[in-house]
Amino acid sequence: MQKKVTLSLNSVVYHNFQSFCEKRALMLSKKIELIMRDILANKIKDEIINKPIKSKPQKVTLSIDGKTYSDFQKFCEAHALMLSKKIELTLVQTMEAEN
Repeated sequence: MQKKVTLSLNSVVYHNFQSFCEKRALMLSKKIELIMRDILANKIKDEIINKPIKSKPQKVTLSIDGKTYSDFQKFCEAHALMLSKKIELTLVQTMEAEN
């Protein structure tokens, strides 16, 4: 079951990741869902470099598998992480790894 989720992400990061997905013919929501699953499966470590990017937050609505989102939400709560910020930082890491 898909769940619509609204996140506040850094607008520059969001637009860059959107372009990243378009160039590779990837579905943005599905790519983010797969990243969340990789984090939950401990395939992506918390070694994200936090480079400050100045821009206004942008609200983004995505359709993500309900169980994946629920599990990721619990993961973030258990690790005292801000869900939107964790996704934002992971998007930056994904783009850096691909370039």
